[in-house]
Amino acid sequence: MGVEELADLLPQGVIVCDARARVLFANRVAQALLEDGDGLALSNGGELRGRMPGETAALRRLVAAAAGALEVEAGGALRVSRESGETLPLLVCPLRAGGAVVFVGDQASPIRRAQLSIRRWYGLTAAEARLASALAEGASLEQAALALEITRNTARTHLKHIFEKTGTNRQSALVRLLLAGPAIVR
Repeated sequence: MGVEELADLLPQGVIVCDARARVLFANRVAQALLEDGDGLALSNGGELRGRMPGETAALRRLVAAAAGALEVEAGGALRVSRESGETLPLLVCPLRAGGAVVFVGDQASPIRRAQLSIRRWYGLTAAEARLASALAEGASLEQAALALEITRNTARTHLKHIFEKTGTNRQSALVRLLLAGPAIVR
């Protein structure tokens, strides 16, 4: 398996670029985001750009600094705006061979996209997987119950079963397991 294939398994966008922010590689998640153009896009010259000119300048400064850096600490985090009012979080890191890698944390949750994998990996029912996904996306139990159109008692019962099946006993432990576990890798 090559590096590109491995990058395509990740739930977040991965973009490798040169010091001028020209894209050299983008995994499938990043390609979809770039094609959509909502928050992050390509200029006519193939360079990364944000939605707003100030975001583009900040992004290109981070990429240039990371690409020319010898220290692992170079780079940084940035959020670019989207038309919906949400933001798209970016993390820029240097590459040893020169250039930079931009990790894109799409707010279209990788947890939601991985719901079937979560269900299969942990042996959850469809209803339990929907509740677990809502919790992992940051909803409280009450908010999740409302969004899923179930009663609080039903949500509590599902959560009890989820805890048993995942070997967790707190919502924070469940969320950590779901976000860092193997089920979110495609």
